[in-house]
Amino acid sequence: MLKNVVFWFLFGAFIPCIYAQEDVFTSYDLFKLKQVAETAISPDAEYAAYTVNVPRPFSDGAGRDYRQLYLLNLSTGKSNLYLGGNKFLYSLGWTPDSRQITFLAKFDDAEHTQVYTMNVDGGAAFPVTDSKTSIIGYDWNPKNTSVAYISVEIDNSRKKLLKQ
Repeated sequence: MLKNVVFWFLFGAFIPCIYAQEDVFTSYDLFKLKQVAETAISPDAEYAAYTVNVPRPFSDGAGRDYRQLYLLNLSTGKSNLYLGGNKFLYSLGWTPDSRQITFLAKFDDAEHTQVYTMNVDGGAAFPVTDSKTSIIGYDWNPKNTSVAYISVEIDNSRKKLLKQ
């Protein structure tokens, strides 16, 4: 009789432990973690733009993780996804008038990284540069009339010499 009581007591005590194991953090969960990668506060301090690093699914093949662009209204605390999907963007900034979010990206079939802007009110991102090489840095004129950028031209002269 005592053996039956002990058995049922132990059995009842370990049942919750078995079910609790289903919610354990595993190494597979590492590939599901999202994290904030960059932030930029608008010059008028009304908004904060930020990117969230989203791990690339194994089914998409090799490549870098994706980044989603969010906009946080600092007065209301409301955050909205502005640009999602299988995109990668970085180097967040703002136009001096705080009306557009700016960033570097290479979207769709673009050959090189360009400066893009996106209105705070929403809409599509559009390139503001058409550089013949990839842009690695940029900054806006304080009067919001132009953008200066740095790009690097790749020197292929050594490759040509090696092929000869």
